[in-house]
Amino acid sequence: MINFDDILRMRQKELKHYLSGHLKKEGYEVISKKGFLYAKGDTPVLLVAHLDTVHQQLPSIICRSDDGRYLMSPQGIGGDDRCGVYMILQIINEVRCHVLFCEDEETGGNGARAFAGSGIQIDVNYIVEMDRRGNNDAVFYDCSNPEFTEFVCAFGFQERMGSFSDISVIAPYLKTAAVNISAGYYSEHRLNEVIDTFAMQNNVGRIIQMALTQTEKFPYMKRNFSYRQQTLFDSNCFRFDFLACVGIYRHRDSNSFYRAVFFLFCIGIKFILVIAQSIFHVGYGNGSIILIFGGTVLPNEQIRVEIRRTLMRVDDFFSVRCAICVITFDSRKCIRHTFRQYGTDSGRDIR
Repeated sequence: MINFDDILRMRQKELKHYLSGHLKKEGYEVISKKGFLYAKGDTPVLLVAHLDTVHQQLPSIICRSDDGRYLMSPQGIGGDDRCGVYMILQIINEVRCHVLFCEDEETGGNGARAFAGSGIQIDVNYIVEMDRRGNNDAVFYDCSNPEFTEFVCAFGFQERMGSFSDISVIAPYLKTAAVNISAGYYSEHRLNEVIDTFAMQNNVGRIIQMALTQTEKFPYMKRNFSYRQQTLFDSNCFRFDFLACVGIYRHRDSNSFYRAVFFLFCIGIKFILVIAQSIFHVGYGNGSIILIFGGTVLPNEQIRVEIRRTLMRVDDFFSVRCAICVITFDSRKCIRHTFRQYGTDSGRDIR
């Protein structure tokens, strides 16, 4: 097997070709189609990672800390999600899991959607994706299976909030519970992205322990509703725009003119960002829309909670290109109050 540096330096198509050949050498039966690469395993666990990165250049220069633990590159190291790819290759050396590598996650989960549209059905007990920052996070998105959450967290992981990844599409398609585990990278989508190889290897060991633990099938259970950051790629984005307009409609100070302006603003911005995403190949974190509801839809205190969650998930609120915060008119005082708790009154330099 090639080393981690080589995986970091490969383009998406080149990496897909290599992985197909490697899995075949390991005795896997491989299905390679536009958008994804799937290999059927023996252990009823599906491992998922994506092959693309947001960086325009390959990391020709890779810098290491003195102890070899941390990796960076002036071109952007691409740990999101080459760490996940490398982790899967390590895991299947010990446990013969099912494997799914998706293309173009960063531009909307296109590979995951291609897989969901392929008709391929996989009988597994649960899904583990490795496409999360940090070293100890477990993100379940819209999957709400308490038994599965307890099972995952029993290996030392902590449940966190998240917005979108490939399992947001794959889990409901396969009707199987899924989790996104930290892959050891930090400051993703930026040139100063860094990989913690110790954290990456530690989680490889924990996921191997998970896969070796016999379980029943954990079915996918959708949350009734979740307050979370909505991205361009959510199928229900336009529904949320409508709900935001309903919130204004119900507010006693609103009128039809403001409702119409707000609705057109939401739809217009969304189309602009979709076009920008197509041209500049930006994805989650670079083309997201944060919808915050006020008026009678959510009381101000719940809006504050949602803003706090959002700010804690983003290292630098204003480094997210094309990010739009849509706020109902009656919530401005609440928003300014929350910004002052985290930074300046304008919201800049929020941590």
